[in-house]
Amino acid sequence: NWWMATLAENSAVSKVVIHNRVDCCSERINGAKVYVGDVYCGEVTYEADQVIYEVQCGNAVGSTVKVVQNDQYLTLCEVEVFGGPSEETPLVNSQRYTKQHGMEWSCFQGYRW
Repeated sequence: NWWMATLAENSAVSKVVIHNRVDCCSERINGAKVYVGDVYCGEVTYEADQVIYEVQCGNAVGSTVKVVQNDQYLTLCEVEVFGGPSEETPLVNSQRYTKQHGMEWSCFQGYRW
């Protein structure tokens, strides 16, 4: 299961902020991996009562941001990408995501961050 955003241009991404669901099943976010292009940024570690997760990307350059969850359903309420345009060539990392399909789920209504 995955979610992906295509950026307007190659960008140096400093961090990705994920807002998790709060109605139920919030533990499903555990183990979700974040990529900028093919560069692996990091993984979310679930903590009870935590809603917002920050994954540092160290200014990885790419034109896409992807969140991949191989072991569970993936429900994201909001994803924020921080960084800026870059003229650098995107790097390639050998650790790639394995799932090729996405699922779309609704977030619990009534909560706004």
